[in-house]
Amino acid sequence: MILVVEDQPDLLSVLLSMIKAVGYEAVSAGSGEEGLLRCGELGASLRLLLVDLCLPGIDGCEMVARSRESHSAPVVFMSGGAPQPLLELALAKGDDFLSKPIALADLRRVLDRHLAN
Repeated sequence: MILVVEDQPDLLSVLLSMIKAVGYEAVSAGSGEEGLLRCGELGASLRLLLVDLCLPGIDGCEMVARSRESHSAPVVFMSGGAPQPLLELALAKGDDFLSKPIALADLRRVLDRHLAN
């Protein structure tokens, strides 16, 4: 299962539809705090996190750092304009990165890279 953490409802809906279109299943969280809860709920079924860098409350990097205690799933960060220090931290801490707006072909390539058996 893919967990998508994105605070913009319209974008979240589009991302979930795109993930389904390329053959994967996903659930969502609208904040870093909710993302932490979902990570715990998903447990071993969590196969990948797709996380926005700029979230209200705790940002994507902090959410991922805290969630690493409960999973070892790959992390793909996404952003459409994060501040440079946060972007550098994400590139160091994540397994991959997608720039918004995200093209379907790019999403498929990244998901297949980390999830294809």
